[in-house]
Amino acid sequence: MYSRFINHGNLVDHAYQRTGVDWCLVQEAGFRPCETVQAQAQAHQLKNVVPALPQAQAKGAILADEMGLGKTITMLATIALHIKTHKITLVIVPPVLIEQWANQSTTILGHTPFVFHGAHKKYIDAIPEDTHIVITSYSTMTHPVIANQYWDRIIFDEAHHMRNPKTRNFQSASKLKTSFKWLLTGTPIQNKRKDLYSLFTLMNIPRETYMVEENRHALLRQYMLRRTKESVGLAKNMPRLHHHQETIKWTDPVEKQESERIHELLAFSNVKGSIAPSNDPSSNSLAMLPPIVLLMKAKQMCVMGTCSRVPSRVPPLRDGGNEAGPSTSGPSAENETKTDPHSDPFVAGGRNPQTFVAGPHRNPQTFVAGGRNPHSKMSTVIKRIVKNQDASTKKLVFCHFRTEMDILEEHLVQNNIRTAKIDGRISSQKKRTKIMADTSIEVLILQVRVGCEGLNLQSYSEVYFVSPAWNPFIEDQAIARCHRIGQKKPVNVYRFYMEGFDQEQPTFSQDMYSSQVQETKKKLEKEIISLSE
Repeated sequence: MYSRFINHGNLVDHAYQRTGVDWCLVQEAGFRPCETVQAQAQAHQLKNVVPALPQAQAKGAILADEMGLGKTITMLATIALHIKTHKITLVIVPPVLIEQWANQSTTILGHTPFVFHGAHKKYIDAIPEDTHIVITSYSTMTHPVIANQYWDRIIFDEAHHMRNPKTRNFQSASKLKTSFKWLLTGTPIQNKRKDLYSLFTLMNIPRETYMVEENRHALLRQYMLRRTKESVGLAKNMPRLHHHQETIKWTDPVEKQESERIHELLAFSNVKGSIAPSNDPSSNSLAMLPPIVLLMKAKQMCVMGTCSRVPSRVPPLRDGGNEAGPSTSGPSAENETKTDPHSDPFVAGGRNPQTFVAGPHRNPQTFVAGGRNPHSKMSTVIKRIVKNQDASTKKLVFCHFRTEMDILEEHLVQNNIRTAKIDGRISSQKKRTKIMADTSIEVLILQVRVGCEGLNLQSYSEVYFVSPAWNPFIEDQAIARCHRIGQKKPVNVYRFYMEGFDQEQPTFSQDMYSSQVQETKKKLEKEIISLSE
């Protein structure tokens, strides 16, 4: 049966995928785990579970293979080989993945799925009777056509979107009626252990079970499959991945002073009150900002300096010199996608934010370009891209802010580099597909939260992160867009960090702190994942 599936889809028969499909079928069929795993689980003498975590207790499982190992193909094979008992499957994905799932279902299975998404869904009041696969998005889970149907199987792709039990995604998924839930994610741990607990809850595993450490170990071994490219032997056949890091000095005194004043209110920075306060009342609104917004502002300063809006004209870079600084007309109102910034306190202890006042250049409206560079990092990133310009080496640039993307695009275009961008403003999948298919593009700028999922960009071989994300696995997903099976060139990854501030004690920019948080989360992920092996 599996060989027929491989032949019909014209696929490569990877041994690890065959093993993965076998594991999935065992999970769905209601059998106990294989003898080795079962023996390991029983050895822990699990508490609160009698007998030792029978399959009927967990109404689901986690497929956590690393990005690029073909979780979609594994699921399609499971559907094909278990069609008699699981006749109708609901696939829930981020909107960007709908077309990919639909195309692969049609090509590999020879079955055209029913896509329940977009404006046309308001004319649909029932799923067609001959349908075996329905594809929809997370935002559509509450629609009566989806919510009122009983599904033999539900597949949640990018299941980490449900890691927060307080969100609508989690609550809607919990109410769907099914006998089995597949949770697909290459990053089951995004920020903390509770991310994994949310997945256990969706699988109908009681809290009193997974909160016992010994049980948690066995649950991971029994209900989660995690393989990496290294563990299945694919890494040796892939081109090398090279990492580069640039630490950037503050080149503009106004920019540095602005940033230092904001960082002074954030405890992690260790910045002390070295700059005399000003009587400028225009800064009091910033002083009233909550910590999470101060963090966002510190990030913006590390990226764009005193520039917070796209200038009407961005002068091109001069060879061997500084670029002219653009004028600004006020702070941008945009925010990055809300993330969990970490559990540490942000506001410096013993300080009242309301006492924070600005220096003489605090108001961006007073800044006039005069040959001074107001954004050290943007200049460095642009110069690096220009220096690496090569018609045969295409580049992905991941950003957080739309203004950041717009500034980069204008600079690169004015340096005769063919550039395009994809962010939340491009809602049409057809437009995104057209941009990605344009072989003339040399640099593709993506908003990291939009571009880290579901895109196949292996024609690109350089990756730039203008600033670090709080979550290192978002960056891993972004890199996996081009460093994947089928890539022919070595992939170079460039990261940029603003340095600390000149004080007697060590100080940390928001970039540096984000990097520290990333390391903490990577260690947690390794600790948790090792328990499933």
